[in-house]
Amino acid sequence: TRCTTEIDGCMKVELTLSPPELQEEVVGLPPLSLDIPLKDAEMPLWHITSTTLRVNPAGSIPAGEGLIWDSTRFADGNWFGNFKCYLWLGDVERGLCWFADNDRGWELALDDKGQPSVACQQLFRQDGVLTLRVNLIQRPLPLTEPRTIVFGLMASPGKPMPKNWRKVDFVDLSAFNMCYTAPATFCAKQPWGNDFAIADWAYRKRTGGPGPSKEDLEAWKQRNFPADMEPKFREGMINLALGPFLGNFSPAQKYYTMYFEEFHTTAQAHAETHVFQSEWSGNWYGKLLDHPTREEHKMWGIGVSGIVPSHRDFACWYAAEWVRRGIGCYFDNSFPTRAYDLLTTNAYRLPNGQVQPSAGMWARRDYLRRIWTIHRTLAPPDAVPVIMIHMTNTLILPYMVWGDQNLDLEWKFGPEPQQSKFPHDFLRAESAGRQTGSVPFVLDRILDATSKEQEAAAARTKFGTMIVHECRWWGREHYGDLVKLLVDFGYGDEDCQVWNYWQPECPVKVSDPECKTLTLKRGNELMIVACTWNPDAATVRLTIDGAAAGVRPAEALNAEKPEEKWPVAAATGVVAVPMDGYGVRILRLR
Repeated sequence: TRCTTEIDGCMKVELTLSPPELQEEVVGLPPLSLDIPLKDAEMPLWHITSTTLRVNPAGSIPAGEGLIWDSTRFADGNWFGNFKCYLWLGDVERGLCWFADNDRGWELALDDKGQPSVACQQLFRQDGVLTLRVNLIQRPLPLTEPRTIVFGLMASPGKPMPKNWRKVDFVDLSAFNMCYTAPATFCAKQPWGNDFAIADWAYRKRTGGPGPSKEDLEAWKQRNFPADMEPKFREGMINLALGPFLGNFSPAQKYYTMYFEEFHTTAQAHAETHVFQSEWSGNWYGKLLDHPTREEHKMWGIGVSGIVPSHRDFACWYAAEWVRRGIGCYFDNSFPTRAYDLLTTNAYRLPNGQVQPSAGMWARRDYLRRIWTIHRTLAPPDAVPVIMIHMTNTLILPYMVWGDQNLDLEWKFGPEPQQSKFPHDFLRAESAGRQTGSVPFVLDRILDATSKEQEAAAARTKFGTMIVHECRWWGREHYGDLVKLLVDFGYGDEDCQVWNYWQPECPVKVSDPECKTLTLKRGNELMIVACTWNPDAATVRLTIDGAAAGVRPAEALNAEKPEEKWPVAAATGVVAVPMDGYGVRILRLR
């Protein structure tokens, strides 16, 4: 067995099973499983991902003793068998994951119809021990030649949270741009004409330099927007580049990221795509678009789900050009996908002739690690670029550790209370950012409200649901006065201490387990955000441990309506506070 451990603690295990060199008779290999025993009390949460999104388990590990889960319990596309590419077990800030591209080198047990009959992965709980079992060799077999099995193990957190991360976006603006200067939507890695002059102008705008002259702009239009473009389309693309793209930059932006790519697609308009299309896509050569001339061309790309080495080289070259100008890379839809090319990926052919795909976990890890290095080594000091990774329902530690910001919850955009859509154990398991050491963002838009009152009520629940997990919501929608109360108190400042409700040392305990808190301390005051997942109105009792908090408050004030107060019992530190169903309170205690 060869184990290679890298700087973030990720370990690649290459397990080779070989017959004895001098054995005259064929050796019979018995069933072989990998057991990973874990302390159950330290592992309340789990997250399992398939090669898609919005269907993956996240939250509290199933209860019970004995076998509590196995990988046959939900399907994942057209895999032969029930292999799952990623399993994480742990708590918000600590855990362990197992992952692999596929089951290459394994031996699957088959029933009399030739279908897999044994779970690839299982979870057992017994006497305080939670065991992850990975069934590698599922039936006895003659070992006539070496076979190698590759998988990874990694502990969370993969890196610490960044310095001053609590100020990000609430105080220090973190801006995003859809790359409206690109010749294709979601999949172009270059500006129109492969001309980075517009990115140079953007850098100057962020750093207080002069903008382009009229002569510069006219020359840029002439060389990058060919005359064969439909006039309305040409005019629209120029306006997008100079308006929503270039006009978006300003000196107020401390951090910046731009839509670099939809993770599994590359634009046909790239000259490189024409050369490498078969290698990148795994498909036969076909005629591609030279350059967009009308609106529908902006969506023309090729699938690159294998993220093969030459595509990584290509993408990293363009990423470096943006990063040098202070513009970071945003990666959309970073969930693993199935790739089937036998030459360029770890896909392989099964004995029945079917191709078993690769989930591309190692390829994604290598790619984003290189992107991370580019951001750390080429970024200008006066215009910070950041990496944002959209990972809705697929927080995969070994490659998302190479990012600055996560973006979750492009999902469930209705106007109902946010607590009814996103359980708190779900948010702890995949959204809080602590596993990867990334600033947590969520998309979580509010759509289809039938009145301003309904939208405002939904926005309030969004504030409470996300802030007790210290998530920012993308687009800065609905930050408003509630976030300002926290910032004015000192949230994010060095002298403001923060306790999360899941931390054992948190000095605030709540009588209702469905009511969660974020506690701040500055000087001799506390601020507590309380958010309840209870749909019914109820009075909750907060118990403040004065010794642990370093403060023994006498009363709690409603921070939004200071005239509303509740006494804190001197002997017990208990304050009783009424909460609406799915309610949110901001309390100031002194």
